[in-house]
Amino acid sequence: MGMNDGQPWLLIAALAVGACTLIRVRERLRHTEAKLDALFKHFSIEWGQFSEPSERVKELAQDPSSRIPAIRAHREQTGLGLKEAVDVIIEGLAKHTRP
Repeated sequence: MGMNDGQPWLLIAALAVGACTLIRVRERLRHTEAKLDALFKHFSIEWGQFSEPSERVKELAQDPSSRIPAIRAHREQTGLGLKEAVDVIIEGLAKHTRP
């Protein structure tokens, strides 16, 4: 028996451990997604809600004096926290509008 005779079994063992780990990770991910879905359903939030601000929010964000109402409206529509909403309005929308 040469030194390389045991290596295929080592590779097979490593692949088996990797496959078992992947299966556990996928199962935990499914479990986490189910919990998130339940939370979103409980709070009447849709996944797509976070993708883009509404037209009303975009209009408000164009005027620098209306940025606070824009942040407030975006928070009401999405359920985001203050920091997240500020980031969307100030860092996202307001930078792309007139000063």
